[in-house]
Amino acid sequence: MRDSQPSPQPMVEWLAPRVLLHSAQEVVLSGLFANFADKRETMAGLSDEAFRYDQSATDGDFWFDYASDVGDGFDSTYAIAELLAQPLTLGDTRTERGRLLVLGGDQVYPTANWQAYEERFRLPYALALPSAERPPHLFAIPGNHDWYDGLTSFTRVFGQRGHVGGWQTRQARSYFALRLPRGWWLWGIDIQFDAYIDGPQIEYFKGVARQAAPGDQIILATAKPSWIHIEDPEHAPQSWKSLAWFEEEVICKGSGDRAKLALTLTGDLHHYSRYEPAQREPDGLGAKVTAGGGGAYLSPTHWLPETRTLPKVRRSDTPVDDSTAEPTAYERTTIWPPADASSAMARGILAHRSPSRTKRLWLVLGPIYALLALLTAAAVRDQHPSFEGAVADGAGILLDAISIWLLLLVGGLAAGLRVWARSAGAPGRFGVFHALAHVLLAWGATVALLLIPLDWGFLRGYLATAVVFVVGVLGGRLIFVQYLWWTHRAGVKRGEPLWHANEVFAGQGIADYKHFLRFRIDKAGRLTMWAVGLEQVPRYRPELKDGKPDLVTPGTAPTVFDYREVRAPVTAPTTQPVP
Repeated sequence: MRDSQPSPQPMVEWLAPRVLLHSAQEVVLSGLFANFADKRETMAGLSDEAFRYDQSATDGDFWFDYASDVGDGFDSTYAIAELLAQPLTLGDTRTERGRLLVLGGDQVYPTANWQAYEERFRLPYALALPSAERPPHLFAIPGNHDWYDGLTSFTRVFGQRGHVGGWQTRQARSYFALRLPRGWWLWGIDIQFDAYIDGPQIEYFKGVARQAAPGDQIILATAKPSWIHIEDPEHAPQSWKSLAWFEEEVICKGSGDRAKLALTLTGDLHHYSRYEPAQREPDGLGAKVTAGGGGAYLSPTHWLPETRTLPKVRRSDTPVDDSTAEPTAYERTTIWPPADASSAMARGILAHRSPSRTKRLWLVLGPIYALLALLTAAAVRDQHPSFEGAVADGAGILLDAISIWLLLLVGGLAAGLRVWARSAGAPGRFGVFHALAHVLLAWGATVALLLIPLDWGFLRGYLATAVVFVVGVLGGRLIFVQYLWWTHRAGVKRGEPLWHANEVFAGQGIADYKHFLRFRIDKAGRLTMWAVGLEQVPRYRPELKDGKPDLVTPGTAPTVFDYREVRAPVTAPTTQPVP
């Protein structure tokens, strides 16, 4: 337990070295947890309570909310939590606060630990809804950031039937099945880093599927929009194969082909998009919605494909050579923010050319430049009794300044930035050019300083090292930021807008364009969805005033940017009021 009270936090600085290094460390450790200490299998032996959540007998309209990727900066997280905590008038409809809130993954950033959950998630939600006479229920599935400590903190927050402000947690596992009124279900699955659904979880959902009645419809919440990442239907990523297999083998086959997948919800990408089957079902089934706007930095939308062809996996009861499942074409129907607004916001990365932005970036750039300068000076001095000898040799100051350590540093820098470029979707050669730009600036500045006729001995080398350190802090930052911008723009012009798109937006930490989903199941069993967003979130002071957020700048009014109705299940059961 912390000694001091949690305090509001700013948006995560993703380009800060400490954040990047700590996140990399957590990724490695989380892989070990996933392989050797999978908490999902432990949870399965503790409780079957998740079977018992049943709201099917609820009378009247049933309201529930969905948000994902919360727990980043206070302003954006609190703004959405405050909307979730109250009834809203959306168009001509007076909506109610959800009796159920589902969080779709990544409840905290940058990594999972108790302090981060307290400051970045529990604090804004507790301030938005301190208490409630009839506490709404809270369920959550873990995303990759929740998995970074092996679900330890996630289990403490969501798996012990406690409270987050006025919301009451109910689950005993990292996955759940919720029986809603009039033939509707909401399933939340735990995909553990996109690829693996454990055996006890599969058996759990097969057991739930057998309880489904003919015509029931399922809303599936998962932690990653794997359909977005399918470039080639013949080589779909493992994350999609797992999701498609779950739909066909558990939802459809497990329920005797009685239940249908009505809607898939996810987060992970911090924007809104909705994809519909190209040949739309008359009852509006099959949409896939990404709604990751609960608080985390904004993700771009101008790279999203207009269409996707989604392959299916072969059913286990069909011959291997029997291609029974044809791919399904999907079309993008709605994105938010709009593509032009997203593209315009990409230019904001250029503000990071100023040392006042992401201030700790110098901790990486300065030392790399200084090390290049020091190795260059040492290599020159090693070849000549004095720096003056190297100067007299002319080109020798360049040719002789090659040592094994200098080559290793330059080679390592080029290899590392090449890998980074490829992981960001850009060609590897762009990363090599990026590295060479830094090396040439550092080497050129070092050579220019060594040519100054000062009889200081090797003190001249130390002077060059110190000066080049400053060159790295200022000039290296300029190269780094311009590389991100130019590479991204080159990708846009070539029809590859994904090149470094995430880095360009994550580096800015944009708190605006946040949203959540509000649902209603009406008396006829029809599902209605409102996508509610804030183009600009309010800004608050970095400290609380009398235990409350102190508003500095008001945001925009909430707006409905997407609206959707789904027809009622085929046989909506007769409902009775709760006794």
